[in-house]
Amino acid sequence: MAAQIYYVEDALLARLRPALTREGQAHPIVELRSWPGKPEEYKLLHRVGAVLLMYRGGKFPELAHVVRPALIEWPAEFELGFMARNLRTHQTDDASPDAGTGAYDLLEACRVALQGHDLPETAGPISVRSETYTGHREGVWGYSMRLTVPLISVFDVPAVPGPFTAGDPSPLVDLQLQHPAGYST
Repeated sequence: MAAQIYYVEDALLARLRPALTREGQAHPIVELRSWPGKPEEYKLLHRVGAVLLMYRGGKFPELAHVVRPALIEWPAEFELGFMARNLRTHQTDDASPDAGTGAYDLLEACRVALQGHDLPETAGPISVRSETYTGHREGVWGYSMRLTVPLISVFDVPAVPGPFTAGDPSPLVDLQLQHPAGYST
C-alpha cells in the first residue's frame, strides 16, 4: 500500500498539469514532476524550465489525551521548486512560443491552480503559504512555493495493558482513589 503522501503528490501534479499546459497541447510548457530521488544529480534539460514537487513534512498534534484509534487532522507541507530560463515574458506577444514561460508566469499559474482548491481524500483546501526567490545561476531563475494540504490520518495509540483480574491486582496495587472536596460517603 502506497503512503498517503504519494497520493497527495500525484493529485497536486494532476492539478498543476492543465494549468501549465497550453490549449491544444498535450504536455505542460515545463518539465512537471516530483523531485528526483537524488536532487543533487538533477540537470535542467527542458528549454523553458521545470516545476518540481516535494513533501517537506507535517505537524502533528499532541497525542497525550487521545482515545484510540483516533482520526487526526494535520497540515502536510509541500514545496514546488521553480526553474525558469526567463524571469518575465511581458515583452512577448501572446503568439510567441515564449509567452507565459517566465518565472513570474509559472508562479502565477501554479498559485491560481492550487490556492483554495480541494484535492480528493484531503481534509480541506490547499493553502499557498509563501513564495521565495532562491537565486539565479547559469541563466536559470529559481523560486520556491510552499503550500499546505490538510490531511487526516488514523493514529492507533498504544492501549493500556490489561485486562486486569481480581486474581492479579498488581497493576492496581499503588492506585489511590481521591474523592473531590465536599464528597461524603
